[in-house]
Amino acid sequence: MLFIKYVLGTILACLLLSEAPELYSIIIIVWGVLLLLSALDLSRGQLIIIHLLNLIVLFSLIGAEMTWYYIASCGLSVFAMTIAIINGKKYYEVCRWGLLASIVGITIYIGGIYFVDGGFDTEGLKLELNHSFQDAIRVYEEQGVFERYGEYGISKETVSYDFKTLAEKAAEYLPSFFYIHALLNAFLIVYLTARFSKRKSNKLIKKAFTQEIMPWELVWVVILSLALWLWGGKINSLLYAVGSNTLIIMIPVAAYFGLSVACWWIKNTRIKFFGIIMIVAIMLSLLLFVSAFIFLALLGLFDALLDYRKLRSLKGETA
Repeated sequence: MLFIKYVLGTILACLLLSEAPELYSIIIIVWGVLLLLSALDLSRGQLIIIHLLNLIVLFSLIGAEMTWYYIASCGLSVFAMTIAIINGKKYYEVCRWGLLASIVGITIYIGGIYFVDGGFDTEGLKLELNHSFQDAIRVYEEQGVFERYGEYGISKETVSYDFKTLAEKAAEYLPSFFYIHALLNAFLIVYLTARFSKRKSNKLIKKAFTQEIMPWELVWVVILSLALWLWGGKINSLLYAVGSNTLIIMIPVAAYFGLSVACWWIKNTRIKFFGIIMIVAIMLSLLLFVSAFIFLALLGLFDALLDYRKLRSLKGETA
């Protein structure tokens, strides 16, 4: 009976993907959670049957091109995580396999785009974004935004220049957005599965958020990407693109673990007028969001190297 329920649930998710692709980000996570939950309840053979049925439905409904993208951005990582669960892996091992599979899937997908089409249509993306931005500027102009805030330096020319720069940067860092989206999908799927499976199994037990620490190996990924970004900017555009896009990917990862350090500090610190200090800190973070985000990323990086909280008391523990 459970097998039938998971078959119907995952196939329904595939049908929704074909009918409402604009809700992809939500539907794909629900689909992944259902498959991971099925790995906790079903046998390996039943799980493989569900995967095959889902593939058949997707290929028949949305075609090969979009199906391959779904496989690259989420399907491969979900498959890797279900196999890891069946093999008795714990939460962080399952998460690790899912994230690695996401990187492999997106790398193959982007490699295929460069092999077949010679790369992304960045000029087309810039043109489309600029058209959208021009529409927004027209709305601002009709509503008198530039007249009201002109004295603060918000002019039509300034906004147009900022939008043009944003379009160029979005096109330049397009590969990193694919990776971030795929990694976020894998993380949310395994996280939500762990939350929903608490009563079913002890396989997916997650540490308290304040006890999580970034694997120290990722610090070297940041160092290498920073070197490629600085060095490649002078001699090689490909090295620059790889370095800068990898940095963009690593910043939110490091910031996640930096937030863990900050929450640990808040939990374990007793300071007079602490509540007032926290309110001021939150307000400053909202006003200076980019600076606060970078600060959290640096905090996560240094914690991975120095281990402020002394979490690596067990040999070989990296997460």
